Amino acid sequence: MVGVLFLDLDRFKIVNDSLGHTAGDELLREVARRIQEIIRPGDTVARLGGDEFVVIINGMVRRGDAVLAARRLRRAIAKPIKLGSDSTVVTTSLGIAVAEGHESPEDLLRDSDTALYRAKDQGRDRADMFDDHLRDQAVRRHSVEQHLRRALDERLVEVLYQPIVDLKTDAITGAEALVRLRELDGSLMLPSEFIDIAEDTGLIIRLGAQVLALASRRAASWVSRYSGQSLHVAVNVSARQMADSSFAQQVASELANTGLPAELLSLELTESALIEGNPTTEKTLNQLTALGIQLGLDDFGTGFSSLSYLKRFPIDFVKIDRTFTDGLGTDDNDTAIVKATIALSHSLGLRVVAEGVETIAQRDLLKELGCDFGQGYLFARPLDPMAIETMLNNQRSS
Repeated sequence: MVGVLFLDLDRFKIVNDSLGHTAGDELLREVARRIQEIIRPGDTVARLGGDEFVVIINGMVRRGDAVLAARRLRRAIAKPIKLGSDSTVVTTSLGIAVAEGHESPEDLLRDSDTALYRAKDQGRDRADMFDDHLRDQAVRRHSVEQHLRRALDERLVEVLYQPIVDLKTDAITGAEALVRLRELDGSLMLPSEFIDIAEDTGLIIRLGAQVLALASRRAASWVSRYSGQSLHVAVNVSARQMADSSFAQQVASELANTGLPAELLSLELTESALIEGNPTTEKTLNQLTALGIQLGLDDFGTGFSSLSYLKRFPIDFVKIDRTFTDGLGTDDNDTAIVKATIALSHSLGLRVVAEGVETIAQRDLLKELGCDFGQGYLFARPLDPMAIETMLNNQRSS
């Protein structure tokens, strides 16, 4: 019986960036030395590149042998590592695959990588064994990836729009563009099923570009059709897009091609798009601001550094995450957080949008607290463009 352990050092990039590449290389050498100390003479270790290692365990008697080996490796690697005058601790995520039949080396490497992905997704610093459930997930993941590639190649990506409402006037002032993929049976695939795959494969760049193009074109048509209403469109932007040095130029090109005024395009960023401190990201933010684009911090309050981002980056508005909106009026802590967020944002000259507004009571309390805009099922679910235009027509005629 043969076992394959796929190892990845957790958050190695942070160590590498903070202590320098020389220290990072020294850390990798020390990790490799510790792995060699743990494995048996007949086992094999290889570095695949970056901070990834693979260990092949030969002559296993039972599947549990691989689990024990993974445990020993994690313990050994987690001991403090001396790097010059500094000392650091790194944890390890592992994926385990065991050959019990006629699995090929490629199968084992793929399966252990899949198990590693789950280990990292469930919090890191752990080991996971590949099993039938993961196999089913891998098959589904592969199917979704191929479907996404085809949708991008054939430009079958669809965009729905969820209205954003001025809480003072109840008027629709804009909409958030929400991407969807059409399944073969005609149903719509939700972002939760394909966005992570798009991120992992790098397809998020192409996906984001198509969503931006569709949303800009649609918003430009609304500007000409509903003149005087200043309807804006909000588009979600990923960390990969923000780290792309050509992204600001791409946005500028879309504005030029569609004639959409820059101030009517909002780009929503999550904390993950800002947390890495990528110099390109900061440059891109400044370029977008120079274009006149409105920048927003999405899911505000769910991260650890949201307040520092308001000071550091040119943010124009914040979106209160639905996890806080849910508890408005029923949970004292959530209500206090929302109240403080609105007050702080207004003191900094920022507008506030509350997500996940589903009840009249939530809307009324948000109004009382001075929140500027609301978005959620109380006003409308994500709709196709024609349904949005019906709402806008009704609004214009009322």
